[in-house]
Amino acid sequence: MAFNGSFESNMFLIEMIVFVVVPIIMYSITSIRTKLWGVLTASILVVAGVIFNRMNVVFTGMSSAMGGHYFPSVWEWLITIGMWSFLVLFYCFVVENFPIMAKEEHAHGTGASYGTGFQA
Repeated sequence: MAFNGSFESNMFLIEMIVFVVVPIIMYSITSIRTKLWGVLTASILVVAGVIFNRMNVVFTGMSSAMGGHYFPSVWEWLITIGMWSFLVLFYCFVVENFPIMAKEEHAHGTGASYGTGFQA
């Protein structure tokens, strides 16, 4: 059914190719995976793929199967955005106030030769 040419199958194929196969290929190529832009791009594609999947399920899968049309109201959008915003703020609060990520120690004035890894 993925290749029957219907709207649902085309949306599924777009989801799988763009948001699953492309990031897998990007993560498998060493020259992309070692650069910040490559990891950021692939990660954004994965997150966008999760969002695209949820929209595919609701808008193309369930609504057409039920015989109607559905689009979220303004209040549904605002509540969803508010919940995600709260989660981001909560994450920032936890990372800033609890020892989640290790802090880097910087040596000042030790006479170390930075860049070579050897001390003077």
